[in-house]
Amino acid sequence: MSCTGHSTYNAMKPYIEVADETQRAELAKWDKAEKKGDIKSDIAKKLDGVDEKTLKKVLELLKSA
Repeated sequence: MSCTGHSTYNAMKPYIEVADETQRAELAKWDKAEKKGDIKSDIAKKLDGVDEKTLKKVLELLKSA
């Protein structure tokens, strides 16, 4: 409150609520991205150790998808 110049909590409260809502929205985006990331990391783990010939085939399949 001292940084913004608000003298009472009630005057500052609407801004705090907006900040909380923004934080929830951003965390929801992050959670969604994390779930997508899990799929990507699962694919990467499955491809780890696969020979080069097979990886080239997989790449061609992905390009045609």
